[in-house]
Amino acid sequence: MARPALGSTLKALAVLGFVLWSLAPIAFIVSGSFKLNRDIFAYPPRFFFRPVLDNYAALFAEWPAFLLSLRSSLVVAGGGALLTLVVCLLAGYAYSRYRGR
Repeated sequence: MARPALGSTLKALAVLGFVLWSLAPIAFIVSGSFKLNRDIFAYPPRFFFRPVLDNYAALFAEWPAFLLSLRSSLVVAGGGALLTLVVCLLAGYAYSRYRGR
């Protein structure tokens, strides 16, 4: 009886490990956006820091059209995802109706 519980626990741990492995770089980048430059490049890295918004203030001061560019990127990515979804739905429907020999 302990065997299935052990298997499902190991599977859950493997999934959790994969999720953490996948999200760690994103968390690292997002946390870096709230650090000062000296904290970003500090060795050894600082995991506990006082968050600041200086990088975002500099971004909007030096590149006022950032949100317009971000919107354009989101429109292109959303359009590509929508086109992929439509093509895959049509292909899936065709495969579901196909009778093999």
